[in-house]
Amino acid sequence: MSTQENKMLALLLALSLLLSATAIAQGNAGAIWTTRGDCGDETQDANHYAVGETIFINGSGFDPNTDHEWSIEGQPGQASCGPGDVVAQGGITTDDAGAFCFSAYTVLNDDCGEYKVSVGNKHDNYRVDPYPSIDIEKTTNGDDADEPTGPKIVAGEPVLWHYIVTNTAMCRWRMSWSRTANSARFAPLRFCKLVNPWNVRPKARRNLVSTRTSAPRPLGTKM
Repeated sequence: MSTQENKMLALLLALSLLLSATAIAQGNAGAIWTTRGDCGDETQDANHYAVGETIFINGSGFDPNTDHEWSIEGQPGQASCGPGDVVAQGGITTDDAGAFCFSAYTVLNDDCGEYKVSVGNKHDNYRVDPYPSIDIEKTTNGDDADEPTGPKIVAGEPVLWHYIVTNTAMCRWRMSWSRTANSARFAPLRFCKLVNPWNVRPKARRNLVSTRTSAPRPLGTKM
């Protein structure tokens, strides 16, 4: 190989390395983050959202006036309610400074868990927190007792009350009980009404729930 050929080969190699380094630098340029309800800088980056909140996608440090595809996708496995589902997508164009901000998505009732935000080859994650709630299901001797009337039981009959409490988002809660003393001294049946099951009524204030139970006092019972 001649000296001229060696010089040409060295020049081509240097040019190749330069182009490669430039491509890597361009590929790594830019950063994205999400904010709640409006545009904001990186100090306002939000990673937790609730149902009904609007997610804005922000970016800076990109090449000026360039087009990029964006998407929001549920993380795989059990990480989100919709693993692999693309809940929003579109395209954006950076401004003269290589920045952008836009309203991307409003969190829906059936969203939960981890989601990945992508703009070009840049990624960010956020989490949808479940709406705090407490749900109580109850049965009387195996029959549904959620309605105010509920199953009826005869005075003196054995009773099994079963309560299932579902605490979503780990609300603070407490349960208190009250019951009517039963001395087994009842008036004749023709004067005695059937006893309704205890009524459980959840009350919520500042995520604090009290569950109260009550039962009518049988005729002739002393308190």
